[in-house]
Amino acid sequence: MSNIVRAFAAAAIVLIFVMPPANAQSVPANAGQFAAAVKRDGFERAWSAVPLARRNDPAYFPESDLDELGYDLLVSLKRPDDAVRVFELAARLFAQSWNAFDSLGEGYRAAHRDTDAVAAYRRSFELFPNNWNAWRSLNALGAPLGDAAIAGALRSLMPDDVVYDENVVYGRVGSRELRLHVVRPKSDSGTPKPAIVYVHGGGWFEGRKEDGLVGLVHFARRGYIGVAVEYRLSGEQPFPAQVEDVKTAIRFLRANGARFDVDPNRLALWGNSAGGNVAALAALSGDTDFVPAGASWQGVSSRVKALCDWNGPTKLATPEALANADPLGTAENRLFHGPIKDHMAEAERANPVAYVTRDSPPAWIVHGLADTVVTPSNSDALAAALRSQGIDTTYVMLPRAGHFAPYSLRPGQVANGIAAAGAEYIAQSMDYFLDSRVRR
Repeated sequence: MSNIVRAFAAAAIVLIFVMPPANAQSVPANAGQFAAAVKRDGFERAWSAVPLARRNDPAYFPESDLDELGYDLLVSLKRPDDAVRVFELAARLFAQSWNAFDSLGEGYRAAHRDTDAVAAYRRSFELFPNNWNAWRSLNALGAPLGDAAIAGALRSLMPDDVVYDENVVYGRVGSRELRLHVVRPKSDSGTPKPAIVYVHGGGWFEGRKEDGLVGLVHFARRGYIGVAVEYRLSGEQPFPAQVEDVKTAIRFLRANGARFDVDPNRLALWGNSAGGNVAALAALSGDTDFVPAGASWQGVSSRVKALCDWNGPTKLATPEALANADPLGTAENRLFHGPIKDHMAEAERANPVAYVTRDSPPAWIVHGLADTVVTPSNSDALAAALRSQGIDTTYVMLPRAGHFAPYSLRPGQVANGIAAAGAEYIAQSMDYFLDSRVRR
């Protein structure tokens, strides 16, 4: 996204490479031939065929090609050592790329080099403090960053022309406080503005509201109020607590948004992955569903003017989920606190398609056709249901894209099959949708 703020740390990691002698019989003409040689002969032999003059030439090894090759070796060919060498090469050539170091961390973990993985993920975090995969991976490796470090790094992402209001309490469930972050333009203070509320992904059991902050900065700099909302994860409460919380946040903003310049009549919901599911349920279910007795801000409408859904699931009772009897075996089982086959009524209730009516808000949906985490059929079903009711629906399908989130789209970098041009297209399409359906 061309307008998203960039934040790069000054520290650097020095990677030491043991280079084999340049005594190859053949010379690959380009990066494509290099990749083919690595897959055929292994990294060492392929590297020995690279001309000395090319070994430090980023133009000869495009980052996207190295990233794709590394994951091919890691996932498809099960050759983690070769994958590590490829990712090390990318990190050396693209030393300011958070994605290169994130991929390097993945390679090191697969190769059981945990100490090296920690260093790579920490460097990735320094380059891009909103890298949720680095946070999660460092926690799993026993080297968590800590909330204070993350909060400080996120503040550093905020440009001078926005105001960042942290951890605003928007509701309570018993003694539990629910919080949100607000990112808003510094200029034109006091003028009501459209707001977009972001719901993070993470399989309903993990993830953080901070995942969407960089994307929300993009919208704040375009005149929107960006809101990143916390909700109770499934480990704390099963479905439908997640939807109830998001609808509470909408009611809070409608009742109290004037203190943040929010126009109560111009609210939109945006979510990705599990957050896309929660956002869609909140946006499509009207004012009666998912509003339990005692919920905060009773009597205030939770309707929104638009929905933006990034690769969100709709049908949760998939054959794979039904076959798994482990209460913690799938994200769906975690969501319902038990095997989904024992919670079919809840699974049906968690399908946004069931709530589509002629009164549903306009929707903008995006899905990668190579997504194996949440298959495109989920968005197909939602788009078809909305269109069958005559709802204004934009459905963007990306042929090579896998499962992606806002924090994985960065200028000039590649993630999950989306290059810079694809990220720019997503930004422009979503900008146009929100400007024409919410801002006006």
